[in-house]
Amino acid sequence: MKLKKVKENNTKRKKINPKEIKERRKNLVDSLTEDLEQKGVEFFRPSEHGGTLDIDSDYLALPKDITEIPSRELGRYLNAFTQQRMYMRTLIGWQEIEVEQAKRVYFDKAHSLYEELSKDKKLSETAKERIVNNTEGIKEYFIKYKDEKKKLTLLNYNLASIEDAIFTISREISRREGDFNIENRNENVQRR
Repeated sequence: MKLKKVKENNTKRKKINPKEIKERRKNLVDSLTEDLEQKGVEFFRPSEHGGTLDIDSDYLALPKDITEIPSRELGRYLNAFTQQRMYMRTLIGWQEIEVEQAKRVYFDKAHSLYEELSKDKKLSETAKERIVNNTEGIKEYFIKYKDEKKKLTLLNYNLASIEDAIFTISREISRREGDFNIENRNENVQRR
């Protein structure tokens, strides 16, 4: 049996550019972050994540009685919580982008079915949404979208807690300054 020579395809094969593929696969957070960093935006991240923040995690837990903490230690607590707040705001920004990306994917996946269901004038918007959101192949994207929104909510609650801690520390620092000023005033009055 003779093997026939297969004709070579005259069309040129397109070269694959791995860098181009990587760029297309990059998620929205990475691409937006990279674009803004190229424009000079500094995203606040801890040094262990390649950033400029040096957060002393030992000071991210408030002591039982903050009034017993020496002033120098209060400054360290304030510094750690302030830097953590800066990092949390960065994370919240990134999470907002994750929510948007999950929403886009979900809408893309759900669009054709939603459009088909919209032809049925008897179905309410809620009924259409329930059908779409529980359809195999769409449900996972809907859940991912909802989960990303919940993560954003948790990050915002965490930021609010950090801001409460900063307020507590700042109030204690202000109270001590007030006490110091009163002591100075009393000393000045006694000297006269």
